[in-house]
Amino acid sequence: MIRRTWNKLLLAAVLLFLPGRLSLAQPALPAGNARADYISPFPETREIVRAFGDRLHEPKKERTVFTGKLTDARGNRVVQFAWELPGRFRYDEMGPSPKSLGFDGSRPWAGVAQPSDTDEDLMESLAADTTQGFLVGTNTGSYLRVLGRRFRIGNSPAYNGPYYDILELVGPVPHRRNRSVQQKFFYFDSSTFLLASVHYILRRGMQETQIVTEISDWKVVDAQAFPGRIVRTEDGRAVATVVMTSTSVLPKVDDGIFAPR
Repeated sequence: MIRRTWNKLLLAAVLLFLPGRLSLAQPALPAGNARADYISPFPETREIVRAFGDRLHEPKKERTVFTGKLTDARGNRVVQFAWELPGRFRYDEMGPSPKSLGFDGSRPWAGVAQPSDTDEDLMESLAADTTQGFLVGTNTGSYLRVLGRRFRIGNSPAYNGPYYDILELVGPVPHRRNRSVQQKFFYFDSSTFLLASVHYILRRGMQETQIVTEISDWKVVDAQAFPGRIVRTEDGRAVATVVMTSTSVLPKVDDGIFAPR
């Protein structure tokens, strides 16, 4: 049984991230397979792909649409967001002050303007800090490292779970205008292989903020796993909570919804 606190994990991660220590090369993708670039080829992630469902590699399942409620400092709002392979994203707030954000596959946008820092934070948690964001990231220039299996949180002698497989991913965040390279730690439940949380430090100038995106309330429908709740915390304080009320899996459509408008 592994007994490690978060502080020890951070120390180990810093040592692993020293120059010259990232040694896991990315394998070549199979030629001629139109779906191959959506699937992580690493053996370390096979159980994660299996638990998530086949919508990352089966045709006519490229787009996932979530509807739910956002709670933040501005109150509650009905929202809808869509994620489409190989990584396009759109987010809409309903109500008297509608708002749209997105990533068209090349750059982020916010209506006809540039997204604010808060906009990019929200997109990062809803798009990059997800299972699909993690798996696509392993094939688009990011480095993957398995830090260990069945980590525990806390030191209680009576601890009986949950346990986590922790994987480090280092690469650019496409949903940010500066495409900053970010070191993240993805915590997957060791029993279900579903994503539980993502941990990293966000740096803006001289300021550092500890970010945790918490993913919970997973439901399996037609062999597809969907999160029911996503919470972004900054230095331990929840700044955005999205609770899903419905989810749909749809085929990819060239309808232009991911383009700036």
